[in-house]
Amino acid sequence: MASSSSMPSLTYLAMQGNNLYYSEFPEFISECRNLTSLGLSHTKLSGYIPKVRFTNLRKLGYLKLSYNESKHNLSMNLLEGKIPSSIGQLRELQYLDLTDNSNSLVHSELGLCTNLTHLSLSSNKLIGKLPLSLFNLNDLVGLGLAHNLFTGPILPALVSNWTEVVFLQLQNNCFSGTIQPEIRLLTNLIDLDLSENQLSGPVPSDFGKYIKLRFVSFSSNNLSGEFPPELCNGFALQDFRANHSNFTGAFPECFKNCLALVRVHLKGKKLSKT
Repeated sequence: MASSSSMPSLTYLAMQGNNLYYSEFPEFISECRNLTSLGLSHTKLSGYIPKVRFTNLRKLGYLKLSYNESKHNLSMNLLEGKIPSSIGQLRELQYLDLTDNSNSLVHSELGLCTNLTHLSLSSNKLIGKLPLSLFNLNDLVGLGLAHNLFTGPILPALVSNWTEVVFLQLQNNCFSGTIQPEIRLLTNLIDLDLSENQLSGPVPSDFGKYIKLRFVSFSSNNLSGEFPPELCNGFALQDFRANHSNFTGAFPECFKNCLALVRVHLKGKKLSKT
């Protein structure tokens, strides 16, 4: 690869789909100080990403390292280790995709990337509670944390500051506790997936405030009580799932108002007569 000194003006680098099998993360990238877009997905990179790799990339706005097998969420690569704390230096970062790797830890420094609008850390081996520093990501539109090992409650302090979120995918983790009332603040939600966690208690009664909601899944939790009476006030609902849950009561009458409704999944639930 050419020396970084020969590319002082490089702003865009896309290497997706190349076979860099067992190659280490390219050293020259850390010296491309004007780089704004970097794509290394499906390249089978291996090894660790040294902390210094991101220190100089202060202008980087787009970073896609998804579909790997690394612990860095650099997708479809073979990178290992933790997501480096130096990622917090990327203050201009708006899009970060580290899907499908073997990362094990989210550094609190990620919360310093306050311009993020899209964050995907799905399909890794991330463990523990969500860092409170993610509270700072109040411009998020899409957040994917699915298929990990996150634990603990989904804290109100986090939810209340994600008011711009349209897609929220938290399925297949170990989140526990109740669905917090602050979820009513996410009035831009279109896609909400909370399935396959350990959530319990009722769904907040004003859940129907989501007039744009098209997809919602509560499946495979310990949620109980009746379905929220305002569940489909927005009439935009297309797909509703509550398989293998502890909900009680009757089939929601409001579904008849959802003219766009295509799928309803209520397997393993005993409905009473209306």
